[in-house]
Amino acid sequence: MTTGRRGWCGVLLTMLLVTPLAAAQPAPPVELSGATFADLDEATGVWTLRGAPVTVRRGPVTIQAPLLTYDRRAQIVRAAGGVRYTDAALVIEAPQITAWLAEDRLVAEAGVTAEQRIEQLRLTAGRLEAFNRERRLLATGDPVLVAPEGRLAADRIEVFAARGDVVAEGNGRFAFEQIEGRAPHITVRQQPPTAVLSGGAVVRQGPNELQAATVTVDLQRRRMTAQGSAVVTVHPGR
Repeated sequence: MTTGRRGWCGVLLTMLLVTPLAAAQPAPPVELSGATFADLDEATGVWTLRGAPVTVRRGPVTIQAPLLTYDRRAQIVRAAGGVRYTDAALVIEAPQITAWLAEDRLVAEAGVTAEQRIEQLRLTAGRLEAFNRERRLLATGDPVLVAPEGRLAADRIEVFAARGDVVAEGNGRFAFEQIEGRAPHITVRQQPPTAVLSGGAVVRQGPNELQAATVTVDLQRRRMTAQGSAVVTVHPGR
């Protein structure tokens, strides 16, 4: 990680800081357009809309889908059939998306792709939850985060923007330039730029391998520190 460049941990935090469903004060109005069929259930206050696609806009947020319901009382959007969500920096595509506009919360399901195109970041997962007020993002269902500098995969990836951490739990796999590692638990920190692999870590740099209970990788200096019964395998001259 060179001076003046943000690592992919910083990129993901930037992605979360451009928050889904960000609400201004006062809250912007909800705009519906593009429907070729619209039905309002007066008893429940729920609109059912179909189109090619139907578009919902609220401030910087746009949700597009061929089938959409909008609960105007609870301010809940449920979209299906191939959904596209966009805001100032983020694009999410999924078969299903539910957005709680009043709570600044979003859930995308059934195979999700999220892209932060400015920073060339791509996240795929079975399910993605965004919690704007907590500044937190949770990806489950074999999530994989890919950026120009590296890659992170696990059973579960959670981003805590307020404290600057990305946490991968369960079968974690990490790659940063020439360094690759795996561990049950991986935490990538923005400050200082480090990756901590714990619970029984294996880290490789080229042909050389380090095994230990915990391995901390300094992402600036490309240095590794081991704790707990370290085993080092070195191949001189390779």
